[in-house]
Amino acid sequence: MNSPYLLLYKWLMVIIRPLSLFFPKGLDIDEKRKRAMVIIGTLTGAPVLIFFSINDVIANDVAGFFFDTTLALLFLMFLIFSRSIRNGIWFYRILISGLITIIVYNFYAGPSGESSLVWINIFPLIVFFVLGLSEGTLWYLALTVTTSVFLFFPSYTGAYSYSEEMRSRHISAYLIISFISLCFEFLRGHFYTQLEAEREKLKEAMEKVRTLDGLVPICSMCKKIRDDKGYWNQLEQYLLEHTDARLSHGICDDCFAKYYPREFARRKTRTISINNVSEEKKN
Repeated sequence: MNSPYLLLYKWLMVIIRPLSLFFPKGLDIDEKRKRAMVIIGTLTGAPVLIFFSINDVIANDVAGFFFDTTLALLFLMFLIFSRSIRNGIWFYRILISGLITIIVYNFYAGPSGESSLVWINIFPLIVFFVLGLSEGTLWYLALTVTTSVFLFFPSYTGAYSYSEEMRSRHISAYLIISFISLCFEFLRGHFYTQLEAEREKLKEAMEKVRTLDGLVPICSMCKKIRDDKGYWNQLEQYLLEHTDARLSHGICDDCFAKYYPREFARRKTRTISINNVSEEKKN
């Protein structure tokens, strides 16, 4: 019987698997991760932005309509040209810039009143996940400093004045979400680096392993082996050239009896005598 977690995983895979249609061939795993995130954001964010654009028209908010429509078009452009974009870092930066513009505008103008502060809370999750810890921190600080000026000095900047209670709630929520996002990205990068190191070690180990595979022609009389160039080589030479084995020579009992019969008989007699003495001691 399938557990609820397994069923949820299967449903998620059904949803996520079609995203590979937007991937060009040969992307590394980290770029696939970012590409999937942006595509999911496009499929969910573009309709929301279009809805907001319609509301902006109704509310006669020209600036809001311009920002929302522009970002929605950028998302759709990325979706259309995603298969032809191999390194999407500059497109990610453009999308993040558009998102920052909308957040700053909402902060400054307050078109939705007190709730205009809410949308900034998604920014830390997106910027760290898409741009990474180093570059994401720079974008995060730029937005945080800008919005903080509008939030705490509305009389000097001409920004919308939020209530004291709303400001305190916003600061608490924003800092908690930022800290969690930062920890998530740090842990992801840490374990991803460890995984890459283990993969490189495994790759090096696999390169050192050399095995014989396929049909190997061997002479039925002298036991020489024919190589790919048609030359016949001694078995020892062939093994040394095609494997990492190290050979040591000895002699089997059959060859010992055939080529050194006297020594073989002498050793056999000595072995029998030793065995008889051992049995007498046991008795």
